[in-house]
Amino acid sequence: MLSATLPEYGVIIERRTDFTAAQYPLWPPYAAPPDGAYRASDVSIHAAQGHALAGTLTKPLHGKLVPAAVLITGLGPAERNGGSPPWMPLQDLADALTRAGIAVLRVDDRGIGKSTGDHAPSTTYDEADDVQTEVAWLRAQPGIDPKRIALVGYSEGSLIDLMVASKDPSIAAIVSLDGTGVPGAQLAREQTEQAVLHDPSIPAADREKEVEKELAEPLTPRERVFLTIDPLMYAGRVHCPALILHGGSDITVPVRSAEKIANAIRSNGNPDVTVRIIPGVSHSLLPDPVGANNGWVYLPAFATSPQLLEVMTNWAKTHLLSSSRKDMQR
Repeated sequence: MLSATLPEYGVIIERRTDFTAAQYPLWPPYAAPPDGAYRASDVSIHAAQGHALAGTLTKPLHGKLVPAAVLITGLGPAERNGGSPPWMPLQDLADALTRAGIAVLRVDDRGIGKSTGDHAPSTTYDEADDVQTEVAWLRAQPGIDPKRIALVGYSEGSLIDLMVASKDPSIAAIVSLDGTGVPGAQLAREQTEQAVLHDPSIPAADREKEVEKELAEPLTPRERVFLTIDPLMYAGRVHCPALILHGGSDITVPVRSAEKIANAIRSNGNPDVTVRIIPGVSHSLLPDPVGANNGWVYLPAFATSPQLLEVMTNWAKTHLLSSSRKDMQR
């Protein structure tokens, strides 16, 4: 075989016997890409609570004053790429946005990676505080347009999107990726039921008992607080443009959450709300028609869905780059 292409997975396989290893430079997780398409720098952001948030700021090579986005991680302890190689969805998001001309800040969660502080007692509200700190820091950076700061939240990060944007009218736009549109306790039950349903080792007769057993397991402080939060309370107070993206094969957060979030945002008169369901994409943001974690080993690649990246990037360019050109024309 000389070559193979899997376009839905963003994979191209080629046999190149005359190429040397030096022609395939490695891409360190936090560095600029080997092709030099943009700059990347390590940053440390000091929070009022006393801890420091370590992260990576990627910036386009051109543009005197560029828009920027803050990426927000999901529920579990996460470093700035949102996962470990080869699955690094936040690095993929940052790469796509920065190549489009938008600076991107992504950080390690409090107490994770190079960030200091204690992650164990931290809650969703604490991470929302950290995101507000990151936004304030980003607005003060040279070359960043403080009026064009967007939030891009993945999973629980989508909830934090809503929390921060509902309090900060200066946020220019938000992007929700596989965000929940139901209260935390309801989501926890639905997630557990789906996980049990897709586990072939659990007999059908034992599924209900297994669901109740798993729901009774001890929770972390963050999980306990998450169960009490209704995202729609915050969505109804978001007035900036919003893009709601959801994987069509997401069994972790129900797909109907996308329209619930959108309807709540629209209820306050906000007309600029876009919903896109990406077929065949799971909660991991990977092309995956089944979506169950036990099927990961069979996936051909771990790169974020090219279709999802394209939809997000085109929307972000329209809302963050086109507006700057209109302002300059005025």
